[in-house]
Amino acid sequence: MTDHTAGSVRFRGGARIKASIHDLAGELIQALRERPAALESPPVARLLGILSAELGLHVSQPNNRYSAAKSMVHLVNLQEHPDMSPGFEQLQGARCVDVGCDGLNPVGGLFALLLAGAQSGVGVDLDELESLELAVRALYTVLCAAVTRTSRPHLPGTIADILDRIDGFDVEKLAAGDVTGVDRSRLDFVQQPLAAAGIEPGSVDVLVSNSLLEHVPEPDALIADMAEVTRPGALCVHNIDGVDHRCYADKELFQLQFLREAAEQQMAFGCNRIAPLAFRDYFERNGFEVRGVREGARLALSDADIASFAPRFRDVERDRREVLRARFYLRRR
Repeated sequence: MTDHTAGSVRFRGGARIKASIHDLAGELIQALRERPAALESPPVARLLGILSAELGLHVSQPNNRYSAAKSMVHLVNLQEHPDMSPGFEQLQGARCVDVGCDGLNPVGGLFALLLAGAQSGVGVDLDELESLELAVRALYTVLCAAVTRTSRPHLPGTIADILDRIDGFDVEKLAAGDVTGVDRSRLDFVQQPLAAAGIEPGSVDVLVSNSLLEHVPEPDALIADMAEVTRPGALCVHNIDGVDHRCYADKELFQLQFLREAAEQQMAFGCNRIAPLAFRDYFERNGFEVRGVREGARLALSDADIASFAPRFRDVERDRREVLRARFYLRRR
């Protein structure tokens, strides 16, 4: 075993890194609490590089919902909001809500916002929490990524600043998956519809959702509830996935296959079949200003494709329907 020394702070590395990433990261975080300047030491920088690589191999895949990369998605998207400053000034002291946060890692994305300076976060979803232990441990992976600078984007401030922002959390308990390590006054999960989640009207500064609105039978009602809880000037980001979600299991399926199905009902296979770009109208009539739209992948549609759709879906503007995914950047009017 190799010892790396930086002043009076000692970090153990070598083979132990691969054997126990969480133990090493916990040791690193504790040492940085005691002496954050140690980060500048070349031996420590080398250790951080090794740790970063190991973390990347194990937890940074975005399609892993418990990963740090997945938890950073909301922060990355907010960084790209036209009204968000580079240093996340609008996030400082903010109250945040994640609607449709899912029951796997429901508050990891909100925890990342706390590490960047937000005051509190509430995750809202109808799904049950699948594993409390894993959800808590997921917070620890976000913290590890933040203090080792493996996260994108880099959080504002020093390592000491990042740790100070979660002063009420018990890091050791987070690593163990113990929910008592979570400061519930600042971070919570509510298994209720947004309208019944107990969030005061006009109290939310930042509201986000990811792949939610395509699953809602009546988007106007939910977006009106979002407008109710957000204050004027609040920032919002919504990712909308407009493909037939069955194609994620069947790669040969036409991505808009559900438009060929009978259209008597709004929902088909869990999706409302609304073109992602059509949500601009929903947002604007419910009190939000669209500040920007990032279009995702496109699917070129032929005349034969359009003709194969159920009659109800044939008259949608082709350019609007060809955009399969969209991210909306909003501001509450």
